[in-house]
Amino acid sequence: NTRSVRLASNFVTSANTYTDVTALSFSVEANASYNFQFFIAGSSSATTTGAGYAVNGPASPTLITYQMQGVQSAGALIQHATTYDFGGAASTVAIANSNYTYLIHGTLVNGPNAGTLIVRAIRGGSANNITAKAGSSGLLVKTS
Repeated sequence: NTRSVRLASNFVTSANTYTDVTALSFSVEANASYNFQFFIAGSSSATTTGAGYAVNGPASPTLITYQMQGVQSAGALIQHATTYDFGGAASTVAIANSNYTYLIHGTLVNGPNAGTLIVRAIRGGSANNITAKAGSSGLLVKTS
């Protein structure tokens, strides 16, 4: 059972707290297991502003583990998480308004609560916009 989603229009935020990217989400069942991947084409409006992405989901998962791979001006940004909304954002990017790739991939073994697995965005550095571009997408595979 594989599902996919695609971001139909740009999602823009300047929030320095995690903000839902509503179109990049899946409903998940209680007591079910999933593998997921989100491919995000993103940009920052200034070199002094970086981006970060994480996931949030139903309360009390049995297991949540994922990795976010992104960019910062000095090179790659790689964060491993075992909780929702983990990590943060790079504080800079090399080129303003350039397209960068962000990847989130992981496993959710859901507990007793059905709900929504959703991508969340956060900006780092100065208070400028970050954008998740239309065409960004996600895949969810139910494994049990």
